[in-house]
Amino acid sequence: LTTYLPAISLVTFSLATPETGDTVTASGTCTFANASVGNNKTVTCSEIALSGADAGNYTVVSTATTTANVTAKTVTVTAEDKSMDYGGNAPTYTYTVSGAIGSETAVSGMASYTIKSGNTTINNVSTANAGEYDIIPSGLTAESNYTITYVKGTLTINTISCEPPTNITINPDS
Repeated sequence: LTTYLPAISLVTFSLATPETGDTVTASGTCTFANASVGNNKTVTCSEIALSGADAGNYTVVSTATTTANVTAKTVTVTAEDKSMDYGGNAPTYTYTVSGAIGSETAVSGMASYTIKSGNTTINNVSTANAGEYDIIPSGLTAESNYTITYVKGTLTINTISCEPPTNITINPDS
């Protein structure tokens, strides 16, 4: 079982029946037919050679073919932390992606965000009380060689300062 990588190098050689106590190892170069996710993918190995103190006691075929499964690589989509003032406008929510290979695009589409306090969904953060809320991302599509794990961010709604009145008029005749 191999996780998707553009350059596959996760191959281990083992000898079927070395004599007890013999020091011998095998190495070689293996390539997948392609690096895309799939089952029973053809793997071709070449330049197989033996090494070690007892390698001269053995012979090896220098090429071999087998199959292996290539599974999707997981990328993490994390909602970025945001803040706003109580009664203000909602911020623009954004996310980061980590775990993609090189410059590959691992996710596509428009992200959706749900703001929650515990199990309660906050539909309008402009009227929510000051405090911390979860920003929960969703709705993106994983490209063919990837799966997505979502990580929540935090929305902090800050308290606002109120200045005391500076001009108070008392009307005793009312």
